[in-house]
Amino acid sequence: MIFSERYKLKPEQAFQKENMNQSLKVNIWHITYENYFFKLDEYQQTAKESITIELIWTKIFKFDINKIPNYYDASIARTFRKTFYQLKWYEVYDLIEIILKYENNTKKYIEALNRSFEENNNLYRILNNKIVPITNDIEIKSIKDNFKNPYDPVKKHIQKSLNHLSNRENPDYANSYKESINAVESLCNVILVEKGYKKKKVKNYPLGKSLNIIFNSTENEFDKSLKACFSTFYGHASNYKGIRHGQETEEEVSYDEAKVTLIICSAFINYLQTSILEN
Repeated sequence: MIFSERYKLKPEQAFQKENMNQSLKVNIWHITYENYFFKLDEYQQTAKESITIELIWTKIFKFDINKIPNYYDASIARTFRKTFYQLKWYEVYDLIEIILKYENNTKKYIEALNRSFEENNNLYRILNNKIVPITNDIEIKSIKDNFKNPYDPVKKHIQKSLNHLSNRENPDYANSYKESINAVESLCNVILVEKGYKKKKVKNYPLGKSLNIIFNSTENEFDKSLKACFSTFYGHASNYKGIRHGQETEEEVSYDEAKVTLIICSAFINYLQTSILEN
């Protein structure tokens, strides 16, 4: 901790969500240059690099496609840097996501960005190569653990939920909400099969029925408050705005409602898996 921070001489930074201050933007540029642009080599140019640079050139900086160089190295960063600081906050995140989508070996890049996001009170983190609005590290870990879930249906539903939530151009909060609930339903059916309550070939039980079987089994002991909490949450989700039943009059779901559902469902999946399947 440096002098001004140790003695609290600098004012605390405000949380950054739908904005980006100069300090964060400078950090992002330096990290992106060191981890991506600096490593470009015109003599070892790959197809993925060509796609990435072309998208950055045309989609982010809106440069003329006819003026893109045939060969490029780290010096192309000078062209981008002139305009980078004029980008809107969401365009900076678009730039990062393009690099993450098409490039390999981005682990250090992601780690450096997430550190910078945290240091600058930024309310976004990178999860599964997507920049998503998450408010604390406990929530991040809860969701991130499910990207490594051994059961593909569970993992796919959580990934779809996150994709719907993090799509800045066309967010779909209702489907994010549904996919989170579907992930829990998938795991509950896995538990029923693994524990012999249901045959594998039998169609998946609805979540309400699955939960009742799991909660009321003598093999598994659940705290009454926990049972009541998630049963109440599922009852709310079942009837909420037509989401679970696909009603034609489905109402709008807010970002906050979709986000808290993803977090709760991710945490509950982790709990069920460790308390039942891994015991």
